[in-house]
Amino acid sequence: MHGQTVGPVPPEELKLINGKGQSAAVNAFLAYSNLTATRTTLPATAKGFDLAVKYGNTTLPSTFSATLNGVDVTASFRPNPGAFDVVRIPLVKGTNKLLLSIEGLKPSGAQSRDTDSLTFIVP
Repeated sequence: MHGQTVGPVPPEELKLINGKGQSAAVNAFLAYSNLTATRTTLPATAKGFDLAVKYGNTTLPSTFSATLNGVDVTASFRPNPGAFDVVRIPLVKGTNKLLLSIEGLKPSGAQSRDTDSLTFIVP
């Protein structure tokens, strides 16, 4: 009898999305492995979402910031260049806006900022 093993996916095989809006090099500063779009509708019973963030290899952790519905939630994240972070995002009914921002170095050596807006809808 043969079976198939299903388990964690190696990081290099993950399909990542970014928040768009900047050049490809800058968009790589923040990417997400468990979203399919920057706008996500969740079940009406959702109280939170475990967001998986991949920080780019050249990001500058001290420049990271995050707000959820206008409230600073930066301390909930642990940005490290090249690392993944999973953060539980508490949600309320309606529209929840998470804004994330970090600076990093482009291949040219120039510093730039990646800013993403993620929307979570709880009907």
